[in-house]
Amino acid sequence: MLVKEYKALLQSQELGDDTGFINTIRGIIDDCLLNKVDVDDLPMYAIDYIFLRIRAKSVGEMVSAEYKCNAMVDKLTDHDENGVAHSSEKKPCGQKFIVQFNLEDAFVKFPEDFHKKCVIQLTDDIGIRLKAPTFRRFRSVGLEGKGMLDITDEYVFACVDSIFEGEKVITPSEFTLDELREFIESFPADKIDAISEFFQNQPKVTMVMTLTCPACKNQAIVELNGLKDFFD
Repeated sequence: MLVKEYKALLQSQELGDDTGFINTIRGIIDDCLLNKVDVDDLPMYAIDYIFLRIRAKSVGEMVSAEYKCNAMVDKLTDHDENGVAHSSEKKPCGQKFIVQFNLEDAFVKFPEDFHKKCVIQLTDDIGIRLKAPTFRRFRSVGLEGKGMLDITDEYVFACVDSIFEGEKVITPSEFTLDELREFIESFPADKIDAISEFFQNQPKVTMVMTLTCPACKNQAIVELNGLKDFFD
């Protein structure tokens, strides 16, 4: 990773430019891979993981971040004229301290039974097979910078691997977003719930840390999920 690329990445992050952030990452990965693969065909969690590995090797594996302790502790409140405390109440500790973590410890976390949940069986013969969206699909439906309520139909489209009826298989190149929307609207409620659960539980780069507050000595288990958690 070149210095100019890293600066562009930090600038996109500071400006809240999600499109610039993800496109810069895509360019960095494409430039750094020795065995050329089509980056656009990689799933988003693989993009995130590969980028973290590149960042660790080129800039350094150790990252510093500030953490604020939110543990509830007893804090003295009422004092007499001599400054002696007579009562206390539970309040957040609020202590801020610097932590360091190693990017080499990051891993891709797959939800339990993820591969089974990829297949939504609508009837005995008809079903839909879902997948984590590739970078190409992610960009083609304009998912950058949108919330889930804004992208529901588009996100479904990006995650569809195929629709099958018996031995017949239909791929996304054979239907439009509007046709898929009409198809989904015919689903029973429990199938919609199953699809929603699939979307809400995508594989993601993860790191789990146990932090000890230097002030109150409470321990907290902190889990980073998704690339932005590592740099926010």
